[in-house]
Amino acid sequence: MTIDGVDIATYDLTLLKVPPVTKAEKRVRRITIPGRSGFLTEWSGDYESYVKEPEFLYTGSDINEALDFLRSASLVIFPNEPDYAYAVRADEKIDAVRERSGIHKITVSYITEPLKRQATETIYADLTTYSVTNPGTEISYPKLVVTGAGEQTVTIGSQTLTIDFAIGGETITIDSLNGQIYSGTTNAWSKLTGDLPVFPVSTFTVSTTGTALTVYPNWRWT
Repeated sequence: MTIDGVDIATYDLTLLKVPPVTKAEKRVRRITIPGRSGFLTEWSGDYESYVKEPEFLYTGSDINEALDFLRSASLVIFPNEPDYAYAVRADEKIDAVRERSGIHKITVSYITEPLKRQATETIYADLTTYSVTNPGTEISYPKLVVTGAGEQTVTIGSQTLTIDFAIGGETITIDSLNGQIYSGTTNAWSKLTGDLPVFPVSTFTVSTTGTALTVYPNWRWT
């Protein structure tokens, strides 16, 4: 098991209990219709978060260091799904029980985002055009890093974004997942015309009239 890219053995931890694989639950609204038995359901297009509870054995000499490591987790890969990673945050209360032998048994409740990602993210680097099939089960919110000068476009399937680069060229990052657009450390929302891009669950083409395009697609699975 790794946490934020670090093997848990680095902190003298051994995984005792692996959380089961959980299918994400759709977030739905139940609608009652007067005069009709039962109810209708309306799906919002999103999924409910849930809890994964791994158990660990700690054999080191600094339990607080291990607990801090577990509590700070943001991206976790479990051994029963080595190809996927989960975005998590730990509940503030972590149970650590000292056994007679001096070792500790630790249980952590991780509030888990419902959609999993690739353990090793796909990156399409320094291209101006490519065709790709979304391998995930859901639309994804990509990060695009585009270099250009003057007014250029980025096209994703039928969606076109217009970017107003500085004269002389600059690099602009469009981060759909986090809802940010920036040039270096400067907010660059004013440079973009169009909506933040999404990648559909299909085959599509991505292209730019700029000089370079690097794509972090953020593929997602239920």
